[in-house]
Amino acid sequence: MTEAETYPLTFIEWQDARGVDGDWEYLDDFEHVGTCNIHTLGFLIPNPGNQYLTIVQSISSDTTKNAQISGVTYIPLVSIVRKITIPDMFLGTENPIGDHK
Repeated sequence: MTEAETYPLTFIEWQDARGVDGDWEYLDDFEHVGTCNIHTLGFLIPNPGNQYLTIVQSISSDTTKNAQISGVTYIPLVSIVRKITIPDMFLGTENPIGDHK
Protein backbone atom coordinates (compact mmCIF):
# COMPACT_ATOMS: atom_id res chain seq x y z
CA MET A 1 0.00 0.00 0.00
CA THR A 2 1.39 3.40 -0.96
CA GLU A 3 1.64 6.38 1.36
CA ALA A 4 -1.09 8.12 -0.68
CA GLU A 5 -3.40 5.14 -0.11
CA THR A 6 -2.56 5.00 3.60
CA TYR A 7 -2.89 8.74 4.24
CA PRO A 8 -4.78 10.24 1.27
CA LEU A 9 -4.42 13.95 0.59
CA THR A 10 -7.94 15.25 1.23
CA PHE A 11 -9.78 18.56 0.87
CA ILE A 12 -12.50 19.17 3.48
CA GLU A 13 -15.03 22.01 3.43
CA TRP A 14 -16.73 22.33 6.79
CA GLN A 15 -18.79 24.62 9.00
CA ASP A 16 -17.18 26.06 12.11
CA ALA A 17 -18.36 28.29 14.92
CA ARG A 18 -17.58 31.96 14.59
CA GLY A 19 -16.35 33.96 17.53
CA VAL A 20 -17.75 37.39 18.25
CA ASP A 21 -16.73 40.29 20.43
CA GLY A 22 -17.00 39.52 24.14
CA ASP A 23 -18.31 42.95 25.10
CA TRP A 24 -21.76 43.53 26.53
CA GLU A 25 -24.40 44.69 24.07
CA TYR A 26 -28.12 45.30 24.07
CA LEU A 27 -30.25 42.40 22.90
CA ASP A 28 -32.09 44.78 20.54
CA ASP A 29 -28.74 45.52 18.81
CA PHE A 30 -27.63 41.89 18.63
CA GLU A 31 -26.94 40.46 15.16
CA HIS A 32 -26.66 36.73 14.45
CA VAL A 33 -23.37 36.12 12.65
CA GLY A 34 -23.85 32.39 12.09
CA THR A 35 -21.11 29.96 11.19
CA CYS A 36 -18.32 30.24 8.64
CA ASN A 37 -17.03 27.90 5.93
CA ILE A 38 -13.55 26.53 6.47
CA HIS A 39 -11.39 24.87 3.79
CA THR A 40 -8.83 22.39 5.07
CA LEU A 41 -6.32 20.44 2.98
CA GLY A 42 -4.18 17.72 4.50
CA PHE A 43 -3.51 14.05 4.98
CA LEU A 44 -6.46 12.01 6.27
CA ILE A 45 -5.48 9.81 9.21
CA PRO A 46 -7.70 6.73 9.64
CA ASN A 47 -9.78 6.73 12.84
CA PRO A 48 -12.70 4.33 12.32
CA GLY A 49 -15.64 4.64 14.65
CA ASN A 50 -14.95 8.22 15.73
CA GLN A 51 -17.35 11.11 15.25
CA TYR A 52 -14.70 13.25 13.56
CA LEU A 53 -12.07 13.20 10.79
CA THR A 54 -8.42 13.68 11.62
CA ILE A 55 -6.44 15.75 9.11
CA VAL A 56 -2.72 16.47 9.51
CA GLN A 57 -0.78 19.19 7.74
CA SER A 58 2.49 17.24 7.54
CA ILE A 59 3.49 13.60 7.76
CA SER A 60 6.93 12.04 7.49
CA SER A 61 7.63 9.66 4.63
CA ASP A 62 8.18 6.86 7.16
CA THR A 63 4.88 4.93 7.05
CA THR A 64 5.86 2.58 9.86
CA LYS A 65 4.62 2.96 13.41
CA ASN A 66 7.31 5.62 13.90
CA ALA A 67 5.94 8.13 11.37
CA GLN A 68 5.75 11.70 12.67
CA ILE A 69 2.88 14.14 12.13
CA SER A 70 2.24 17.82 12.79
CA GLY A 71 -0.60 20.31 12.37
CA VAL A 72 -3.46 18.09 13.56
CA THR A 73 -7.08 19.24 12.96
CA TYR A 74 -10.12 17.32 14.21
CA ILE A 75 -13.27 18.00 12.18
CA PRO A 76 -16.66 16.79 13.50
CA LEU A 77 -18.45 14.62 10.92
CA VAL A 78 -21.66 16.62 11.38
CA SER A 79 -19.81 19.78 10.30
CA ILE A 80 -18.57 18.44 6.95
CA VAL A 81 -20.07 20.04 3.85
CA ARG A 82 -17.81 18.41 1.26
CA LYS A 83 -14.90 15.92 1.20
CA ILE A 84 -12.69 15.38 -1.85
CA THR A 85 -9.78 12.95 -2.06
CA ILE A 86 -6.98 14.32 -4.26
CA PRO A 87 -6.14 11.72 -6.95
CA ASP A 88 -2.86 9.80 -6.70
CA MET A 89 -1.74 11.20 -10.07
CA PHE A 90 -0.90 14.47 -8.30
CA LEU A 91 1.12 12.71 -5.60
CA GLY A 92 3.53 10.66 -7.76
CA THR A 93 7.29 10.82 -7.66
CA GLU A 94 7.41 12.84 -10.88
CA ASN A 95 7.28 16.62 -10.64
CA PRO A 96 5.10 17.85 -13.55
CA ILE A 97 5.80 21.50 -12.69
CA GLY A 98 9.58 21.21 -12.78
CA ASP A 99 12.40 21.11 -10.29
CA HIS A 100 12.44 24.15 -7.96
CA LYS A 101 15.52 23.37 -5.90
